[in-house]
Amino acid sequence: MNEKIIKLGDALMALTTTEAVELQTYLESKGLVMVQQTPTTVQAVTVEEVTESENVNLVVITASGSKIKFAKALIPVTGKSALENANFAKVLPATILENIPRAKANSILSDLANELDPTEFQFELQDAV
Repeated sequence: MNEKIIKLGDALMALTTTEAVELQTYLESKGLVMVQQTPTTVQAVTVEEVTESENVNLVVITASGSKIKFAKALIPVTGKSALENANFAKVLPATILENIPRAKANSILSDLANELDPTEFQFELQDAV
């Protein structure tokens, strides 16, 4: 892939929400209008009771802040080195822990929220299969 494209893509991915809105305004002023997808209709379905699974996977969805801070915050969570933890931020989403009790995962999320800016790092719990 073209190095220029890669650099541009990386720069775009690093934009904050405010910067992305400013970029959109600028591009529109140059005549580039973003296409909005029109919502499609969805057939009604029968809703069944959904139960949460006991075990979940802890997944990092976005990691736009300091990768060093991210990697260090994960050391007590994963038991891995900062260098190994930094690899989680390279390809997102990335599963940090698999098949752990939901209560433990919620506790870990709380700890991570105290160490990492939630606007820069987003995690979610996914049902373990």
